[in-house]
Amino acid sequence: MWPRTAAAQDMEQDGPGTDDQVQASDDAALTVYPAEFFAGQNPVTALDMVERLPGFTIDGGANIRGITGNEPNVLIDSVYPLSRGGSISAVLERIPATDVERIEVLRGSAPGINFYGWQMVANVIRRSSGSTWLVAEEEVEYIDHRLGATFSVDAGMRRNGDTAQLSASYFDYDGRHSRSGQQTFLPSGALQQTEAMRTRYVSRGANASGGAEIYIGQARLNANTSYSGSNDRSDIRGDVDVVDGSDFVWAYLTDSKTDFTDISIEVESPLGAATTLTVTAMHSLSISRTDDDYADAYYVSRSSSRFRIEQTNARLLLTQKIGDAVTLDISGEGSFNRAEQDYSLTSNGFEVPIPLARADISEDRGLFLAKATWRGGGKLTIVAGGALDISRISVNFDDLDQAQSFTFFKPQFTATYTPDKVTTIRASVKREVAQLSLTGFAASAALDTELVNAGDASLVPERSWQFEASAERRFGKEGSVELTLLHERIDNAIDNLVLPGGFNAQGNVGKARLTELTANVSLPLGMVGLDNAILKGEAIGSWSRITDPITGEKRRISGQSPVAATISFTQDFAETGISWGLEYSVSAPSKEYRVAELVRSRDSQTLQAHIRYKMDGEITLRLFTNIGLRGSRTMRDYYVDDRASAVLRRREVGWTDAANAVGISLRKAW
Repeated sequence: MWPRTAAAQDMEQDGPGTDDQVQASDDAALTVYPAEFFAGQNPVTALDMVERLPGFTIDGGANIRGITGNEPNVLIDSVYPLSRGGSISAVLERIPATDVERIEVLRGSAPGINFYGWQMVANVIRRSSGSTWLVAEEEVEYIDHRLGATFSVDAGMRRNGDTAQLSASYFDYDGRHSRSGQQTFLPSGALQQTEAMRTRYVSRGANASGGAEIYIGQARLNANTSYSGSNDRSDIRGDVDVVDGSDFVWAYLTDSKTDFTDISIEVESPLGAATTLTVTAMHSLSISRTDDDYADAYYVSRSSSRFRIEQTNARLLLTQKIGDAVTLDISGEGSFNRAEQDYSLTSNGFEVPIPLARADISEDRGLFLAKATWRGGGKLTIVAGGALDISRISVNFDDLDQAQSFTFFKPQFTATYTPDKVTTIRASVKREVAQLSLTGFAASAALDTELVNAGDASLVPERSWQFEASAERRFGKEGSVELTLLHERIDNAIDNLVLPGGFNAQGNVGKARLTELTANVSLPLGMVGLDNAILKGEAIGSWSRITDPITGEKRRISGQSPVAATISFTQDFAETGISWGLEYSVSAPSKEYRVAELVRSRDSQTLQAHIRYKMDGEITLRLFTNIGLRGSRTMRDYYVDDRASAVLRRREVGWTDAANAVGISLRKAW
């Protein structure tokens, strides 16, 4: 089998241990959790195990175009999963807990592993013994008086390190029959009309994926492919009571279809005792189609859009070990992306001309990166390097061709200090250049709220200097506290601005500042008599400043919530096979600053609860519910001309009832 990290090889020689204690390591940046550590939690899959790691939160990556930067913070046998078609949580859910030998949590760096900018990664090490599995799961959910169901099957085989796996699922949800309402007020504050709305949402689709990882001599070959498709329909009906008695009804129907497929291949091979070459190639195709129809007594509109994105990426990565302390990573990557937008909007039978309603967008990009990692005695790790990002974006529209070329150098420096086995201190500074969203060049509209976004062909990427510092302290078997402070100085920030013709668009508005403080806590509750119970929480506070392009005033970045928090509780009863838990998320209201509108939004709040029973015969029964505690609320101010006029045209106050759901799932493994 292809050798893994030095830490993995040491554990294979020494054995993972037989007790439920976290394994000690001479390397303070490494914490090893053997399978026995999770025994009291009755895990069913590797996902159950990773979710219980102290101080660790799963992150699926940046979801950007290209290969570098999309790696999740979880590895499987020291390898980052490749496929874009499934989340890292879905990958972990397909690994039976009985196949996991241990999980390594690595901080700062580790020999043989490229961290790709992550400060901490979890490495799931599977048992070397062979296994074969077949898992079927059926989930039925009752959502606001409607039933929905998902059926999935997964089959796999492992022999001498080689793995093959196939999975498929089908879902059919006819639910979310939500109720909402809205009141419209005149500038004087007088009520103009009241609306009562009812929404029926239907979603059907299927997913399938397959992959294989094989070893040929000292070389590793990994190939994956996936497909996902969905058909969604949203049918909204509104009854409007007008103060002057001219009541009417309206209907808004949205049909959308999305198809996504991808294929990826990776070959890793040693070129010598200290050199490794990894070649990765990926191709994906996404096609989405949407038809919107709105009609009331006075106004009829229709929009139709088709958006196609095709991405082809290839990367060469050379890893060179220089002695025991230094690792050098050099990579070159090419990315070739194409997008086609075809959008049309009619109002009362007349076509509405919108900039970039029809456009062909192409992006050719090269990324060259060199990075050196120095590990000084196991306590101090320094990572320094830089990337050269070269790209050309061309937008063809209305028989015009507008092209822009960009070249950016992105240096980076990170220092990680682990003074003892339970403390980690990090500091980093780096230059980041955000990718432009290809949809940012395209037009769109929401017919029910009259929100129209035009495309902007002159977009340039946001550039920022990021300064980050964090400190983590672990205690006991499952306890940890971590604080992280991030500050960004952003150039060419992207926010809402006005285009000729008065259209709202996403464009560059100048400089911005962003500061975030994040706290993560994992608190075992055995000290208060709750054995095998843990309380986890994450809270993020955000502060930002940007100059409003419409009013010239300083304000927060559009759509950013100042506070967001999530708290969860889980308790396991090993002797009975029962576990249960709660999760609650909350965020402060946010504001969207558009050309002639100010939108204040408050998300709904939901309490999630579950209870799981792991029976003999690899059968798992799970009951879950979502309890709507508070619905969402939106207040939308419409201005005459634009917001700078400060002359209010009307105000709309809308709300949507919180959704409630209850469901059951049955999982059987062979």
